[in-house]
Amino acid sequence: MSDLDIFDRRLLALVQEDASLTSEQLGEQVGLSAAACRRRLQSLKKRGVIEREVALLAPQAAGNPITVVVQLWLLRDRADILDRFAKQIRQAPEVQQCWYVTGSCDIVMVLSVADMAAYEAFTRAYFLGSQHVKRFETMISMRRMKFTTALPLGLD
Repeated sequence: MSDLDIFDRRLLALVQEDASLTSEQLGEQVGLSAAACRRRLQSLKKRGVIEREVALLAPQAAGNPITVVVQLWLLRDRADILDRFAKQIRQAPEVQQCWYVTGSCDIVMVLSVADMAAYEAFTRAYFLGSQHVKRFETMISMRRMKFTTALPLGLD
């Protein structure tokens, strides 16, 4: 981030909140021409600063109103087991996020499911059906208190 100037940071802050803003709208807000904004955004994409642009859907509208947070313990800490599990989980559409972490558990993941039956089917397929999963704990979200994909850019 040290090679990003204040204009890049302002652009990134804006597109993190609304990637549909036009170059003209961005330019007005950051004090650059539309052409300069387009060039900078292309450069940020090319350099991998902007990984991708997506639409964030309302879970209820997508038919998956239940958010599940899972802590998971693997039977053994081995690279091949972790890699095999990661490959399986990347294929699971229910998994929104999955993190290999330090601390008391090995993996933390966030899932979006239609109902408890769908979550049970997921656990049977990926946890109970795995010879590498030692145990898992489930937390069901009762209410979303904050959800963002925006990263802090130190503009404040």
